[in-house]
Amino acid sequence: MSKRNLGWLLGIIAVSLLGLVIVANAPSRENDRDYELVRLVVDVLHEVRGRYVTEISPERERKLVEDMINGGLERLDPHSSYINNRDFKQFSRNNKGKFGGIGIQVGYDRSNRGLLTV
Repeated sequence: MSKRNLGWLLGIIAVSLLGLVIVANAPSRENDRDYELVRLVVDVLHEVRGRYVTEISPERERKLVEDMINGGLERLDPHSSYINNRDFKQFSRNNKGKFGGIGIQVGYDRSNRGLLTV
């Protein structure tokens, strides 16, 4: 193979690899949709901050977002809800995951993406 052809071949391989790296690192459409939804929540918070009669404390802002999440989950499934870290720790302290009389156990399952299992 001549040096000229070898140069072309190496150039094509280099450009192909560069294209592959760019495509592999491009954000997916699924991420775009996730960011669009998060942006909606952020936009609502900015509107509330700017238009609400009084200043809202960070604690009340967090409660607002948690209520948004719980409202959405309740519309999807009335038996599902979001539990923040503080409430979950309190729940865990108050019981050992066992409820006598009805035969259920509640626990934290690390293999289930950190979701509660019943």
